[in-house]
Amino acid sequence: VLHTLAGREFDLSAELKKRVVVLHFFTTFYRTYERSIPIHAALAAEYNDKPVTFLCVQNAKSLYAIRLFMETAAKRVDVAMDFNGFVTT
Repeated sequence: VLHTLAGREFDLSAELKKRVVVLHFFTTFYRTYERSIPIHAALAAEYNDKPVTFLCVQNAKSLYAIRLFMETAAKRVDVAMDFNGFVTT
């Protein structure tokens, strides 16, 4: 179970039983996320009425940086924080 910036729990195995899941793994070590997350958000918006879940997954090493980016850029996609490194390692 991952916790998201929106304050919800995300259970990948439960979600996969209901929907297609598209995960976008990124890190703030490389600033390419500033270009890739808007693309991911656009796809999420395009498939909003389909049984597809889009989720960004971050290694939670720079929580402040990603929160700031998501708030200032007003992205419409949720970010799951992998605090224990179970998913991103």
